Amino acid sequence: MKPDLIVADSMAYWGKLAAMKHGIPYVCSTTRFAFNRYSAKYMDQGMGGLLKTLFAVPKVNKQLKRLRAKGYPVKNFLELISNDNETNTIVYTSKEFQP
Repeated sequence: MKPDLIVADSMAYWGKLAAMKHGIPYVCSTTRFAFNRYSAKYMDQGMGGLLKTLFAVPKVNKQLKRLRAKGYPVKNFLELISNDNETNTIVYTSKEFQP
Protein backbone atom coordinates (compact mmCIF):
# COMPACT_ATOMS: atom_id res chain seq x y z
CA MET A 1 0.00 0.00 0.00
CA LYS A 2 1.37 3.44 -1.00
CA PRO A 3 1.48 6.13 1.72
CA ASP A 4 -0.46 9.37 1.21
CA LEU A 5 2.39 11.56 2.39
CA ILE A 6 6.03 11.41 3.49
CA VAL A 7 7.11 13.68 6.33
CA ALA A 8 10.87 13.73 6.87
CA ASP A 9 13.40 15.84 8.69
CA SER A 10 15.22 18.32 6.49
CA MET A 11 18.50 16.46 7.10
CA ALA A 12 16.96 13.07 6.26
CA TYR A 13 17.30 13.54 2.51
CA TRP A 14 16.35 9.88 1.93
CA GLY A 15 12.75 10.77 2.83
CA LYS A 16 12.69 13.42 0.14
CA LEU A 17 14.36 11.02 -2.30
CA ALA A 18 11.73 8.33 -1.64
CA ALA A 19 8.95 10.86 -2.18
CA MET A 20 10.51 12.03 -5.46
CA LYS A 21 11.06 8.51 -6.79
CA HIS A 22 7.57 7.25 -5.97
CA GLY A 23 5.59 10.43 -6.69
CA ILE A 24 4.39 10.84 -3.11
CA PRO A 25 3.75 14.31 -1.65
CA TYR A 26 6.56 15.44 0.66
CA VAL A 27 6.48 17.61 3.79
CA CYS A 28 9.74 18.83 5.28
CA SER A 29 10.11 19.04 9.06
CA THR A 30 12.89 21.28 10.36
CA THR A 31 13.91 22.16 13.89
CA ARG A 32 15.98 25.03 12.54
CA PHE A 33 15.08 27.78 10.12
CA ALA A 34 13.44 26.92 6.82
CA PHE A 35 15.81 27.75 3.98
CA ASN A 36 15.26 27.78 0.26
CA ARG A 37 17.45 28.97 -2.61
CA TYR A 38 16.51 32.61 -1.88
CA SER A 39 17.08 32.65 1.86
CA ALA A 40 20.27 30.55 1.68
CA LYS A 41 22.15 33.60 0.41
CA TYR A 42 22.00 34.99 3.96
CA MET A 43 24.36 32.26 5.09
CA ASP A 44 27.92 33.44 4.51
CA GLN A 45 30.40 30.55 4.41
CA GLY A 46 33.54 32.58 3.97
CA MET A 47 36.44 31.63 1.70
CA GLY A 48 37.28 28.37 3.54
CA GLY A 49 33.73 27.06 3.26
CA LEU A 50 33.57 28.03 -0.39
CA LEU A 51 36.80 26.17 -1.21
CA LYS A 52 35.62 23.09 0.68
CA THR A 53 32.38 23.14 -1.32
CA LEU A 54 34.22 23.47 -4.63
CA PHE A 55 36.44 20.48 -3.88
CA ALA A 56 33.39 18.37 -2.96
CA VAL A 57 31.59 18.98 -6.28
CA PRO A 58 33.10 16.00 -8.18
CA LYS A 59 32.19 13.58 -5.36
CA VAL A 60 28.68 14.99 -5.14
CA ASN A 61 28.18 14.71 -8.91
CA LYS A 62 29.30 11.07 -8.79
CA GLN A 63 26.71 10.31 -6.13
CA LEU A 64 23.99 12.14 -8.05
CA LYS A 65 24.74 9.97 -11.10
CA ARG A 66 24.37 6.86 -8.95
CA LEU A 67 21.01 8.07 -7.66
CA ARG A 68 19.77 8.83 -11.18
CA ALA A 69 20.84 5.35 -12.32
CA LYS A 70 18.65 3.90 -9.54
CA GLY A 71 15.60 5.86 -10.71
CA TYR A 72 15.74 8.92 -8.47
CA PRO A 73 14.89 12.05 -10.51
CA VAL A 74 17.44 14.34 -8.85
CA LYS A 75 18.53 17.28 -11.01
CA ASN A 76 21.19 18.73 -8.73
CA PHE A 77 22.51 18.75 -5.18
CA LEU A 78 20.73 21.97 -4.24
CA GLU A 79 17.40 20.35 -5.07
CA LEU A 80 18.16 17.68 -2.48
CA ILE A 81 19.22 19.89 0.40
CA SER A 82 16.80 22.79 -0.06
CA ASN A 83 13.12 23.21 -0.69
CA ASP A 84 11.33 25.34 -3.20
CA ASN A 85 8.49 27.64 -2.22
CA GLU A 86 5.98 24.91 -3.15
CA THR A 87 7.29 22.49 -0.49
CA ASN A 88 5.23 22.44 2.67
CA THR A 89 7.57 22.82 5.63
CA ILE A 90 6.89 22.44 9.32
CA VAL A 91 9.13 24.89 11.18
CA TYR A 92 9.30 24.84 14.95
CA THR A 93 9.96 28.52 15.46
CA SER A 94 8.00 31.74 15.03
CA LYS A 95 7.90 33.87 11.87
CA GLU A 96 9.82 36.61 13.68
CA PHE A 97 12.93 34.41 13.83
CA GLN A 98 12.63 33.16 10.26
CA PRO A 99 15.17 34.75 7.86
